[in-house]
Amino acid sequence: MKRLIVYFILILISVSSSLIAEKPNRFALKSAHIVYELSGNTEGKKEVWFDNYGTKYYEQKKTITTIEMFGIKNTQKEHKISITVDGTHYDIDMINKTGYKSQIPEMEAFQQYAENMTEEEQDNFKQEILDSFGGKIVGNEKFMDKECEIMELMGRKSWLYKGVALKGEGNVMGVVSNETAREFKENPVVPASQFDPPAGIAYEEAPKYGYMGDEAEEGEYYEDEYEEGMEVPISLAEFKNGIKDIENLGYKQTGIMDEDRDSYTAMFIKESGNMLIIGASAYEEDEEIEEEYDVETFTHKGKKIKFATITEDEAKINVILVQYPSFNLVISLSSIPKLPKSDLLKISDELKF
Repeated sequence: MKRLIVYFILILISVSSSLIAEKPNRFALKSAHIVYELSGNTEGKKEVWFDNYGTKYYEQKKTITTIEMFGIKNTQKEHKISITVDGTHYDIDMINKTGYKSQIPEMEAFQQYAENMTEEEQDNFKQEILDSFGGKIVGNEKFMDKECEIMELMGRKSWLYKGVALKGEGNVMGVVSNETAREFKENPVVPASQFDPPAGIAYEEAPKYGYMGDEAEEGEYYEDEYEEGMEVPISLAEFKNGIKDIENLGYKQTGIMDEDRDSYTAMFIKESGNMLIIGASAYEEDEEIEEEYDVETFTHKGKKIKFATITEDEAKINVILVQYPSFNLVISLSSIPKLPKSDLLKISDELKF
């Protein structure tokens, strides 16, 4: 159960981080080319190309990372490329000549909703997400002769120009991560071939847990070990049937992930921009959750409910767990922006399990 909660948080942070930067497109520039100098524990160079306001995106990093713990120094050299084009995301390790690809339909669905928002609604939604994750705008400052908005979010400070981070500073648990743009060209003509994945790589489909963006190490995918015999006690068809009435509340389903019967995850979007995530997993008592989070347990309309506000870094996310112990099932609900307990309970009333 804890694994599912952590998985929720990773999805929410990953989606929210990209939504905060700019709306409804990723950037307010049609295209750009940026070359960064990386410093801190990770040193090297990062190069970015994007077109069509960020729906086509290319990033290449050549880095050396040095971490020292307990007097032992570890150094790792990496050369990685990340590409997003036509709804497909690629992660490539150029040293090991390996690559993953995955689809990102949820982001496309959100962009369709965002395009229908007014400018005021988009600004309000951006602020709600920023507030939910403990972020704030701390001022404005010129960098590279560009007027930048300075944003602090989850231990990192970023200088944003039209959604493009020209400078970033971070220090999390003593790990320093800085990037500074040294070259920046606005609205260049970018050849379509720039977004072609490198040849000579055997691309595998990404694991079903999905790409977690910058919250995971570049090119890595969230995966966890857990005991055998913890399959979801219902079929995928039963899960779909049990959540279908959520659409009565104005949500539209954008996708379902089937994690080889270990868990199911469904995503919904509302016209207001609110994103809802519903998960199903095997029921188990988890004392670790009770100890780590301030969990409120109560009964609502005959169902045993657990409610908690989960804090991960500076992000605060409300999670409802609806338990069905008679057939060993737990359904989890959370959202961005963060919904109050009363709203999550109303959504849970539409579940049919």
